[in-house]
Amino acid sequence: MKDWEDPQAHGLPEAGGAAAAPPSAAERPAAALTLLDSAGAIRPLEDIEAEAIRFAIAHYRGHMSEVARRLRIGRSTLYRKLDALGLAAATAEAKRPRGIAVTPQAKTELA
Repeated sequence: MKDWEDPQAHGLPEAGGAAAAPPSAAERPAAALTLLDSAGAIRPLEDIEAEAIRFAIAHYRGHMSEVARRLRIGRSTLYRKLDALGLAAATAEAKRPRGIAVTPQAKTELA
């Protein structure tokens, strides 16, 4: 059997063998994408893509040029995907400043 014909040489299960059980939520790293749904079926690619984009936006704190660069897509493609996947709110939330909120009344009192 040639190397390219041997799935185990690439860390894959044998064709006739059962696949290893997926790691439990406790064993999975925090930044891991969940590829299977609760029933054990593969999640739709659109859902996985949306999760990856949402994670990248939060991770890079809404810096869309950096998000696009890290995902290896153009910024216009990123924005197009955000529109198509309905993720515009994820962008707004990631760009929201963190910390203590200052009300307009507090601003006038501080001035």
